[in-house]
Amino acid sequence: MVRIEPSGDAVLAGRSAPGADIVVTDNGKQIGRATANAQGQWVILPTAPLPAGGQELAVTATESSGRQTKGDAPVLLVVPPTGQTGRATPPTAIAILTPPGAAPRLLGSVDGAKAKLGLDIVDYDEHGLIRFSGTAPAGVTVRVYIDQALAGDALADAQGHWTLVPGKPIAGGNHQLRLDQLAAGGKVAARLELPFQRAELSGQDMAEGHVVVQPSQNLWRIARRVYGRGMQYMTIYQANREQIRDPGRIYPGQVFAVPASPASSAANPAAPMPVSSSKSR
Repeated sequence: MVRIEPSGDAVLAGRSAPGADIVVTDNGKQIGRATANAQGQWVILPTAPLPAGGQELAVTATESSGRQTKGDAPVLLVVPPTGQTGRATPPTAIAILTPPGAAPRLLGSVDGAKAKLGLDIVDYDEHGLIRFSGTAPAGVTVRVYIDQALAGDALADAQGHWTLVPGKPIAGGNHQLRLDQLAAGGKVAARLELPFQRAELSGQDMAEGHVVVQPSQNLWRIARRVYGRGMQYMTIYQANREQIRDPGRIYPGQVFAVPASPASSAANPAAPMPVSSSKSR
């Protein structure tokens, strides 16, 4: 569990082997340490607020035997810059769990009993294999349709989160997504319909130093894929300033130039790190 305020103050919690020594790092730098209790639960409150911009948190547990276990997925954080003005609503901090074999999931303090039907993230690879994640009341079934064809059922967990990985890839282009929240007897208690686009990623474009933005991508992920470090997202931002007004808002279908080598001086950890290209033009 990650709960983070716009100020950067955070609460981190999780489970491990009882008595394990827990260390949480931010881009490799330790920000907190704790010992798991007899039930294997631990809580860490970093002593200083996390800085504005993008962070990548990782957790490691070391048992008394010396056995060390790393968390199975990093958490990407977005902390808004302080002192922003001219916005109708205050900027929010966001934490996203990025497991390698499942859909990314927003983290926070969700009450599963009060959760409403919703879609958080659409994520897919260059082969069209797609993953969905969202919210719904705890214990209910969410039935997912793509272009009116059944894609599968997902069960919301106790925290009100559900994920679905359909067995078939989808073709590029525009699609219609439908979510049905099922009640007893299979009746539809709530429904959500929305369009989404699966953009085609050209290997030739990548070879020529360009990348086509796909839904759910962000500059952090693109930089980590190209340069091996998410913090180099500012290199891509600086090279495409004429297209990117706000690094927190990129759009499916945009084509960005990707410099051959990152300019370390361009990386500005105080700049806002983009979360998702879930919006379309």
